Amino acid sequence: MGLIRNRKKIVNKPKCEKCGAPLIPIVYGYPSAAMFRDAARGKIALGGCVIMGNDPRWKCTASCELENNDEEINS
Repeated sequence: MGLIRNRKKIVNKPKCEKCGAPLIPIVYGYPSAAMFRDAARGKIALGGCVIMGNDPRWKCTASCELENNDEEINS
């Protein structure tokens, strides 16, 4: 299982439960220039500045666009 150890470094690359494509972390808060670059490169997804508490943590990189908020994800 892939665990979130640090948002900037993911030990295991998790995969989508629906289609098997890689997942990327969704990062919340006011984005910096580096965050915009990482989002453009597909390393992270920007989640916005409004945090509600049960926001998704992972986003599928494929067309299924699944969002997941599990701490532990199969890799």
